[in-house]
This record gives sequence, C-alpha cells and structure tokens, in this order.
Amino acid sequence: VGAALYGEPLKLIQRLLGVRRYLEKTPDSRDEVSRIILNSIALRGPMNISQMTREVERERGTASRVTVRKRVQDLLEEGAIEKGDGFEYRLVE
Repeated sequence: VGAALYGEPLKLIQRLLGVRRYLEKTPDSRDEVSRIILNSIALRGPMNISQMTREVERERGTASRVTVRKRVQDLLEEGAIEKGDGFEYRLVE
C-alpha cells in the first residue's frame, strides 16, 4: 500500500514536468488554451473534448468546443498528445 501511495504522486510530477518541458520547447506556438489542455490532462488523466472544454471554461471563464477541438488537433499533429481509448486523449509518454 505504501509503495502505491508513493508512486502515484511521482507519476503526476513526471507528467507535469513533461508538459513543462514541451511548453518551454515551443513557447511561441503555445497559447493559453493549449497550456490549460495539457495541464488538465497531466493532472486528471485522459479526457474527452467535453471535459477539456469544461476545464478551459473553468480557468478562463469562457470556452468553445470548436476552439478546444482545434487546439487538440494541433497538439495531436505536434505529437504532444495521442488519442486513447474511445474519445479520450492522453499525454504522449
């Protein structure tokens, strides 16, 4: 039990550091919506477009599914995230 409790926070930190490295590597192409999407997936795990839109709306006060879908498509093409099971997207490990 102790090892499991210790391992999960380390995985979370690794995911957050991976997002940070990715954002630092391409700073001019990263907008606020993309940062929110990547950080949300890192913190909460795989998410679908609706969940990501709610996260963006929570952070910014406004969000559009079309905008979120466009950013997700861009992140997919750049290799930052990948399509997981069903309609969910996850970080590339």
